Amino acid sequence: MGTTPRLLILIHSLRGGGAGRVCTFLANGLARRGWTVQVAVNLPGNQRWLAEFNTQVSVSQLGRSHARRALPALIKQVRDFRPTVVVAFNYQLAVLLPIVRRLSGVSFKAVGRTVVALSEAAKYRSFWQREIVMPFVRRRYRHLDMVIAQAEAMRRDLIQHFGLKEGQIAVINNPAEISKEQKEVEAKVSHSGEGPTLLYLGRFKPQKQPFLLLDMLEGLRRTEVGSHARLIAAGEGPLLNEFLSAAQERGLADAVEYRGYTDDIDSLFHEADVTVLVSRYEGFPNVLVESIARGVPFVSFDCPSGPSDIIEEGKNGHIVPLNDLSAFVKALEDVLKQPPAGGIVRSTAAKFHPETILDMYEQVLKQ
Repeated sequence: MGTTPRLLILIHSLRGGGAGRVCTFLANGLARRGWTVQVAVNLPGNQRWLAEFNTQVSVSQLGRSHARRALPALIKQVRDFRPTVVVAFNYQLAVLLPIVRRLSGVSFKAVGRTVVALSEAAKYRSFWQREIVMPFVRRRYRHLDMVIAQAEAMRRDLIQHFGLKEGQIAVINNPAEISKEQKEVEAKVSHSGEGPTLLYLGRFKPQKQPFLLLDMLEGLRRTEVGSHARLIAAGEGPLLNEFLSAAQERGLADAVEYRGYTDDIDSLFHEADVTVLVSRYEGFPNVLVESIARGVPFVSFDCPSGPSDIIEEGKNGHIVPLNDLSAFVKALEDVLKQPPAGGIVRSTAAKFHPETILDMYEQVLKQ
């Protein structure tokens, strides 16, 4: 009988977002399959997220505000836990793993996990991140044993810009967050005599280009099918108040319904005819997978990266060139005039089933 594998997951923060959800999913799933799992959080963890881990998963705090200050704590963590595999959910922590392995004297498989196409994201980061951190990452990333990319575009980026070899990279998409109630949400163009309902579920920050949502809504309301369209927006972020003020100034206050931050995403998708994504870039947009898993089609820009891994054009939605608003509005018209059946949309989410994704992780981490 083999030795029980010991997994240490490193994550910068558990304050929400896709990384936190996937970290929780992976830790709980592998613990359920017999792994010994510990999660080390760099910043203080949100209690709501900490409560999501099952009792088989231990959680510790590194207590360092920046990854560059985490090296001594990481060495101690590894010496105490003695993992067979370490997965870093942050590229700044990932590049430290070969150094930690050497200084700790503990032999483990060093795995990084990318959440965005790093070269693309670097264009919009601070001078420090762009000119100091990223060149260091480019030099050190190739020393990892394996890198897990969330999407195909990330794999290409790692080969082209970071010098990784094909055998060092595994593409593993994020799992669909399946409703416990398995609600059967069928596409519906109108309900209760109202116009079509668009759903935006995400952060309000520059990367997400939230003001384009208002441009898109104005364009759709000039069409016959979307003349009474409304937008449900849910989430938080630094641009939220400015976004709501802009909606008011444009005369869209009655057409934009802000729902705040909510964990009850089922109720949001139940109201939606189509989910919209207008981001400048993404990692792997979980919201699109969550949408099709509930039978709701989507329209998205073809941003790097992720949407192109999810789309089955015309079957579960439409994807249009980045920042092409006229094409976006036309795609919305098409999906509202001829919505795909909810069952067909849901069928395209099968490859993102949680157990399928967990199988892929387990195979890569045990190699």
